[in-house]
Amino acid sequence: MLNSPRFLRHILLTTSLALVALAVFPTSALAQGEDTPRVVRVVARTLQLDEVQVQQWADIRATAAAAIEPLAAQVETLQGELEELLASDAPDPTAVGTLILAIRALRQQIRGIGAAATEQFEALLSEDQAGRLNAVRRAARLQRVLPAFRALHLL
Repeated sequence: MLNSPRFLRHILLTTSLALVALAVFPTSALAQGEDTPRVVRVVARTLQLDEVQVQQWADIRATAAAAIEPLAAQVETLQGELEELLASDAPDPTAVGTLILAIRALRQQIRGIGAAATEQFEALLSEDQAGRLNAVRRAARLQRVLPAFRALHLL
């Protein structure tokens, strides 16, 4: 069933809807669990999460958002400093490099928090749900190549 063309089309459609919804719904609403945005409902329905899993996932998202928020604020501050420095007539190369490395380190921390949250989410899933998630991930990778296949009339 997971490899059937119909299931893959369903996953592609669901993934597309989720991506569009991500662009429409603010991420703060996702992190704060405000009124369970549509994208959360789409994922929960696609993976067939139960209410306990949805709540645990909301807790994971809220914890990750709380950890990321101060780091993101630091990145924003440092980027502002970098822009000011680069706008000067003779920016100090050492200061520029220091800021770039600091921003990079903060972004790596943010990615690490996101990866840990993803691992925690995956730990909540049953084998069947993990299979569904992997099918969505495969469909997402396929989405990148579909325009080439369409352009050559192979679909």
